[in-house]
Amino acid sequence: MTPIEQFNLSTERINNNIGLYLHLSKSTTAIIDLSDLLRSTLVQIVSALDQYVHQISLTRIAEIAEGKRPITDALRKFPVGANSLLAISRGADVRDVLLEEVRTKHSFLSFQRPDKISDAIRLFSNVELWKEVANKLGQRADEVKRRLELIIERRNKIAHEADIRPGLPIELWPIDITEVQKVLEFVKMVAHAIDDVTY
Repeated sequence: MTPIEQFNLSTERINNNIGLYLHLSKSTTAIIDLSDLLRSTLVQIVSALDQYVHQISLTRIAEIAEGKRPITDALRKFPVGANSLLAISRGADVRDVLLEEVRTKHSFLSFQRPDKISDAIRLFSNVELWKEVANKLGQRADEVKRRLELIIERRNKIAHEADIRPGLPIELWPIDITEVQKVLEFVKMVAHAIDDVTY
């Protein structure tokens, strides 16, 4: 399964959450607050993008190691530990060792913000990422990056601040189904554009 196919499966699960929200909102009273279902769905959308970038990086770097893609300057500079070099000198497969290095280093990183996504993509592609993604979407690069940044800021409010507004009394930031649906559609377009321009 390709990284974009994995991403599509993740977005199907997200669509199921949206369907559940719509069903419950029609079959329950307004007394029951379903907004946390929307919050968790927004977090899941960003997670799907993050996971996609992790997977496409590994897949395309494997292709470089197999000689199917040209090596990039960023990958040439990618630090490899002494244990990996020793393993290669003892006959370990270079591709497997390289992928384990990338997997280990990337396991501490999240690929959500535009600059971090660009860092990951540079390891396997020399494309001017946000310029090309924006062209695909018919927008300007700064608009696409700014919109993605706003989505990540909202995700962080939910994940790290319980989506609570500053001050008293304690109130949550508002969220609605339209907002979540728009975030999902935008993130899907971004992921598919990344897949297209880095192929």
